[in-house]
Amino acid sequence: MLSQLAQPEVSALLKRMESAAFAAAQHLLRSFSLGRMLEASRKADASIVTILDVESQGIIRRILGDDIAVIAEEDSSTHTHSGEKEYFLVDPLDGTSACKRFPGVEGGPVGYGPLIGYCRDHKLLAAAYVNVPTRKMYTAIRSQGAYEIPLLSWAASPCLSQRLRLRAQPRPLTESAAIFYPGLNGEIQALENLRRRLDLETTYRFGGFANDCVRLSTNCEQIGIQFSLKAWDLSAALIPAEAGLHVFTNPLSTAIALADFEVTAECAVLICQSEVSQVVLEAIR
Repeated sequence: MLSQLAQPEVSALLKRMESAAFAAAQHLLRSFSLGRMLEASRKADASIVTILDVESQGIIRRILGDDIAVIAEEDSSTHTHSGEKEYFLVDPLDGTSACKRFPGVEGGPVGYGPLIGYCRDHKLLAAAYVNVPTRKMYTAIRSQGAYEIPLLSWAASPCLSQRLRLRAQPRPLTESAAIFYPGLNGEIQALENLRRRLDLETTYRFGGFANDCVRLSTNCEQIGIQFSLKAWDLSAALIPAEAGLHVFTNPLSTAIALADFEVTAECAVLICQSEVSQVVLEAIR
């Protein structure tokens, strides 16, 4: 069994991660209030990046410090830290395209914001994410739950025990919705299989992957599919896993539970209700 973090260690790591995510989110909100232009450029993998991605990453890295290695999306020189015993995973702005299209929006289903994960021995142990449009922070700790707190409440009193604990509620598949990213690795075919074999109610997509994970954890949707996740994106999957959903990596082949998965540069993920996980796995194949 995976050894757990000691409570004082959890508190110290979470304080750093949450402080970094909070500071980056505040920077985004200030930038929106100033009406800054969010011109984007394309990276080598065709994804887009804005100046806010870069600035947010700088803020996060300063707060995280340099005593633990950091693998950060917008710094390719950090992408080779695979030999480290422990490291942070940083996506400074998960959902960049959504941010570019909806800067400063408040509320609604579309979410984006800074995402930070913590790994030891390549196992994902903690995650912190700020959904900027909803002004809420989400935290997950391996075997200790997933939690939600408004940003203003976190700033006043970040005590974990005072937060709302997220718990997934079962729902019939015929009344379930699937949320997804329409990539090029079989996502659309998997959705077609689900609709045809399990008669799902509907499928759709909002914002970034971390937003998907939050919506699944708060029972807005019941199934999540994305087959081209980078390591820094995977951090968000700990939120639904700790809310009681099943999270499988590489679901089209070995289907490894998130708790047993050793983080790799890229992987596929299926998230679904625990009661129907085997039926869903069979359907997407």
